Amino acid sequence: MRKIVIASDSFKGSISAAEVAACGERAVHRLFPDCEVVQLPVADGGEGTVETLTAALGGQSVATVVHDPLGRLITAQYGLITKEKTAIIEMLSGSAVKVNTATFTNDIVNIRSKNEVLTYMIHLGYLGYDQSRKNAFVPNEEIRQELMLAVESRAWNEMQLFEQESESLLDATLDMNG
Repeated sequence: MRKIVIASDSFKGSISAAEVAACGERAVHRLFPDCEVVQLPVADGGEGTVETLTAALGGQSVATVVHDPLGRLITAQYGLITKEKTAIIEMLSGSAVKVNTATFTNDIVNIRSKNEVLTYMIHLGYLGYDQSRKNAFVPNEEIRQELMLAVESRAWNEMQLFEQESESLLDATLDMNG
């Protein structure tokens, strides 16, 4: 019996590493119906890392409201692995996240919120803290400027259209109807 391991990263802005692996498994089973397939989604530290790590560790995705680099409220996701008392937070360098440091009790065994995780990371020196704005941040001016340009872009509908077309092309490819 054949065994194939599909170690896939995401297709940036299109589909997740898990979706790539699932598509790969369907394609393999079309050619080799009796083949054992092992899906191993991976990430390189960029887009999809939080999702991939959260799934691999049996966690759940949690939505929360944060500020983008321009100070606008947006919804962001973080991974929560309850049994390990671990949160996985994705943060672009140069962006800032509102944080209430007053909630932190120096009890790292019973951390219960995003604010406590961010405050602990500030205490450890992994994040900077702007006391006047009550923001946690990873300082890097060059990336912050690039992110601001991307956020200010008005061409988001083009990305949605690209994603839809990519999905259609992938379906046609898997159906061998291309």
